[in-house]
Parts: sequence; C-alpha cells; structure tokens
Amino acid sequence: RDDKIIGKKEKSTYYYSYNEDQNADELVFQKALDFYNKYGLFSVMKKPFISVIVTAYNRKEFLLQALQSVVNQTLLKDRYEIICIKNFKDSEIDKYIKENNIKSITGKNKPIGEWLYLATKKSKGEVLVFLDDDDLFSKYKLDRINFVFSKFSIGFYHNSSLKGKKLKNNNFSYSENSFKIIRYPFRNKAKYFRIASFNLSSIAIKKYILSSHLNELKKVVTSQDSFMLLVSLIQKSDIFIDNGKYTFYRLHNKNASRHQSLEKQLKFLKSLEIPALIYQSALAKEHKSKAAKLFLKYLFFMAESDLAILEK
Repeated sequence: RDDKIIGKKEKSTYYYSYNEDQNADELVFQKALDFYNKYGLFSVMKKPFISVIVTAYNRKEFLLQALQSVVNQTLLKDRYEIICIKNFKDSEIDKYIKENNIKSITGKNKPIGEWLYLATKKSKGEVLVFLDDDDLFSKYKLDRINFVFSKFSIGFYHNSSLKGKKLKNNNFSYSENSFKIIRYPFRNKAKYFRIASFNLSSIAIKKYILSSHLNELKKVVTSQDSFMLLVSLIQKSDIFIDNGKYTFYRLHNKNASRHQSLEKQLKFLKSLEIPALIYQSALAKEHKSKAAKLFLKYLFFMAESDLAILEK
C-alpha cells in the first residue's frame, strides 16, 4: 500500500486527501488523524448510538428496498435503530418492519417538519441519520458515520451520493475519498454550503442540535435538508463534508424539485425567523450582512450565478 496523506491548513478549513481500498477506512483514517491531532482537531469520544429515520409519504414502490439497505449494514445491529414514519399501510412492508424490529410511526398528512419532529422525539440515538424512501444507503454508510462521529468533534455530516435510476445492490463504491471540516465562524466558506445542504439522505446530525430547534422543525414545509445545515451553523457546529459516495440518490419523475418559487421560499423563511437567527447567532459580527446573504442564497436558491452577483 502506498497511501499518501496531504495536509493543508488554510484559515479555519482543514483538508486531507488519500487513496484507499474500499475496506481500509480505519487504516487510512488513522494516518489522517495524526494530521488532525497536530492541529488540535481530534478528540477521542465514545462511539455514538445512531438513529436512522426513514420517511415515506404516499409512495410505496421504493420503501422496502430503502429499509433493506439500512437493515443490511456492516455496522453491528446493537449500534443503531431504525425508525420508519409513513402515512399508509402495506402488508409486505409492514411485515418486514415487524420482522426486523423497526420502530413504526403512522404519520398524518402533516408537513415533513412535523414528521421529523415526531421521529426525533421517539429516537434514542445521539446521532440522527435520514433516508428518503426513494434513496438507498451503501452497506458501509453507518460504519462510516459511526467512525467519523467517534473520532471528530463535529455536529453535522454530509456525504456525496451516487445518482441514477436503478442500482443492482447497495455495495456500490466511490472514486474519490477526501473530506473537509468547516469550522466556525465559517468565513468565506459559502461555496461548501451548496454541497452540504443537498439531499436529506446524505445528512447526519447530532441530536442535541436538532433538539434545540424542535419548535422551528415542526414548521418546516420544504428544504428540510437545508434546515439541518442551517441549525448546525447556528449552533456553531463543525461541518464534516465527506466526498465518499455512501448514498444512492434515485432519479425518477417523482423527485421533489429543489427550485421553488421565491414567494414560497420567503414565506418559509419568515415563518422560521431564520434571517434573525443567522444575524444573531451564526456569524462573526464583522461578516454579518454579506455572509447572511450568502447563506440564504446557497441554502434556498442554489444558484451559482446569484452567488456571483452577491460577491461583487
């Protein structure tokens, strides 16, 4: 093996990159930890218990496969629980849920935020991981999350995804292996927010962060993935961006659109009082105005051209 660790310290962002075999995470990570320990970023913590929250609204055709991808993880079964919240009954799916000791919640026709609120309240995990019914996990995903949260003092995790219409099995690999940790006060780091706020199925978050914003969570009607990043930034939590592809993002004609009307987005923002939270808590004082605008653009409109206008 000729693994190479390349470390670079640039203001409050730390990088490393490496080449690795698919099943050699811990060996390569151990080398990287030496670099992180040098800069005081590494802390030894107990391995967290994980709660995986799977949501399915009016859609049955993908859910069983999604649940199977969580059940068939390489992580030991006593290290995580599965919570499924859905608004329908299905004999085959319900049987699978019962046989695999999955916690089941019957969700009413409420906004997604209320569903996530109910599942969070029922969860026992220190780390919450989310999966939409039409996506899948790599069988290594929870092992990865367990390792990262036990080695790094972070509050938010986001992994890259493999996109496509079909996947034969969940033993998919990834070509690029590197990560970035974005640290408070997040100056000049808006370019990473677009990556970290896309796809709830790629996100994990410390439960205490979300528990601090349960009232806001209940009001969320859209952009729930962006909300998870936003509350993490408000809590001044370190952000872990993993380029490993541990989620399969299924492309189909029922995918929710990321591009919604300005009127709807502004109404959503106003209902959560998010701009006020950003100005008060998320940013260094001298960077309030510009950075807050970048947050809002990246989190809710995802347009690089708009960002370029703001940066002028």
